[in-house]
Amino acid sequence: MNYLIKFATKRDLRLLLRYNYKQKIIHSSLYKIADFYYILLQANTSLHFPQNINVQPIYTVKPDDVIPRSATGLPITPVEEYLLNWAQSEILQSVNYIKFEQNSILSDNKRCSDCFGIAVYRCFESLVDVFAVLNYTPDSFSDGGKFNKVDSALVQIERLCHMGASIIDLGVQSTRPMANKVLDAGDEIKILKEILPNILELKSKLKFELSIDTYHSETVLWLADFAIDIINDVSGSLSLDVVKPILNSGKRYVAMHSLCIPANSKMVMDENINPIDHLYTWMTNKTEALANAGCEVSNLILDPGIGFGLTAAQSWFVIRHIAKLRELPCEILAGHSRKFFFSHITAEIASDRDLETAIVAANILPDVDYVRLHELELFNRTNSVFNQICHSRADGNPFLL
Repeated sequence: MNYLIKFATKRDLRLLLRYNYKQKIIHSSLYKIADFYYILLQANTSLHFPQNINVQPIYTVKPDDVIPRSATGLPITPVEEYLLNWAQSEILQSVNYIKFEQNSILSDNKRCSDCFGIAVYRCFESLVDVFAVLNYTPDSFSDGGKFNKVDSALVQIERLCHMGASIIDLGVQSTRPMANKVLDAGDEIKILKEILPNILELKSKLKFELSIDTYHSETVLWLADFAIDIINDVSGSLSLDVVKPILNSGKRYVAMHSLCIPANSKMVMDENINPIDHLYTWMTNKTEALANAGCEVSNLILDPGIGFGLTAAQSWFVIRHIAKLRELPCEILAGHSRKFFFSHITAEIASDRDLETAIVAANILPDVDYVRLHELELFNRTNSVFNQICHSRADGNPFLL
């Protein structure tokens, strides 16, 4: 059964795929016309489309169909039919796929083809959303002081969004090991008042989502009346009376596994414990506790806390086995960017670890829902290569979710 799906956000598609997680699904690259994404899904049996997930099947094809069946009651447009044929040739890896590719041009991390004067794009993007880090701090571990002025922060946000970030993760205090100063909620709010109105104004123009990196309950409560989409709690321990209103209002809450904040290299997980099993248990317990308390766990994002409370070897072990976390009923964020565990394999300083960060991200994209990155240029370049290699293999395995 084939489906051409139209949707506005990648998260809508991920929710659909998670809802149908028992299916073996093969998918094309992401395609785009104007502001809408399209993807071709191939499944052994019928997919289920819950009403609360904002995706639209444009057409379906069963094995014995000669022509596509409209899923909307409306005929498929010539432009959508062109996109469909391109996506179908990609999944089949037919000679027609080569023709489509040769008749397209490179345009801003996409292949672009003209169809009746309308641009049709095949994107090199993955299905994940990117949390782009904006450290409005003087002492963050890799870029502290670079973006802690309003003008430089806004320029960086525009740059990150242009490079494909869909979420800006704003932090106003460092949680790096041995941070110079741990801010209380009052100081944190004071700094947020300085930058937040400017970011919210920019947000209305660029249409990104805004995440605030904080673990202070008072800060979260103060933020309640602002257009904040996500609270990113690196402590993973905000109280239920703070977390429940976030999850049940349609906003998202990130809970990260950590042993202490700021990170302390002397406080790490017991080396006799399997770290991925420990994280799986912690995440299961966290999800069940919130669900039993009446929270909407589809809005919950869990972060294994790579580099927090884990040795370098343990962090690499978690990355190798992170696919296990896809069994959980909530979304997963990987926040590995530039972190200390890379010193296990390279002598590069933190600010020069973007290549290593990008290669790890490209490898784990099928297994997570979000990646948190400081820099996107090398990520985009690396991911484009992985897209071309994985989507050209005839066995289809790289498409499986």
